[in-house]
Amino acid sequence: MVKKTREAEKKVSSKRAIQGLEDANVLEGEQQCLNSETMYVENKTKTTINGRLIMTNYKLIFSPNDKSCFSQFNIQHEYLNIPLGMLANVEKTVDKKLGNSLCLDVYSKDNRVLRFAFPPAEKDPIGEKIHGNILAYAFPEKVVYAFAFCYKPIDYGNTGWNIYDSPAKEYARMGIDFAAKVFAS
Repeated sequence: MVKKTREAEKKVSSKRAIQGLEDANVLEGEQQCLNSETMYVENKTKTTINGRLIMTNYKLIFSPNDKSCFSQFNIQHEYLNIPLGMLANVEKTVDKKLGNSLCLDVYSKDNRVLRFAFPPAEKDPIGEKIHGNILAYAFPEKVVYAFAFCYKPIDYGNTGWNIYDSPAKEYARMGIDFAAKVFAS
């Protein structure tokens, strides 16, 4: 499934609207990979905030249903928006205090820790699927699956000389006598 999604991403390089995000926050080539209802567990007070977990091929975003929680819990909007390249680890845990909910603990390289709660895996496997998707996009098997290559796919047919009119003209521009066999061994 992930391979098919990645192949589709390579074909599209235009800016798209992503449900739950403003167009200004969407980069060219960025595409939505998942959009799921979830709860964010605030670290200090252990209060849960309902909202949507949105992942694109570039970043992971939590968008709360009630925007007033930013001021209520003194949370910056950027705190809940992490580029996938900044993720250090994603762990699955079960939180008994939240009714045996499956929790995903997301650790970033700048020491942010976000916890998202999902229904228990026995009732709904969505948490397991989201965990797998985050791992596949944040820690790709091959470097060509990274966002940088979806943004501007690699052209393997370009040998480098295609950007010049002709190699002979380029050598002449540099003052190299191409016909004199300077490179003879």
